[in-house]
Amino acid sequence: EVWTNGSISPEEAISLSAQILIEYLKLFTEIDDTYAEVEILVEKEEEKKDKILEMSIEELELSVRASNGLKRA
Repeated sequence: EVWTNGSISPEEAISLSAQILIEYLKLFTEIDDTYAEVEILVEKEEEKKDKILEMSIEELELSVRASNGLKRA
């Protein structure tokens, strides 16, 4: 059972939602070489994480209290 606010019929709502779902699912069924670049993005994200993890406490620009707490830990 589908209810609408009256701007479209329930049949139209189901039809439109099915069309939208089909368009989204096409992304998974039409994967080709253009999506191979995604791996590069993942590697760059890992590099960013490594740089952040290598930062010193002073470079983090924390409050004095937080900075002192980390230095003492």
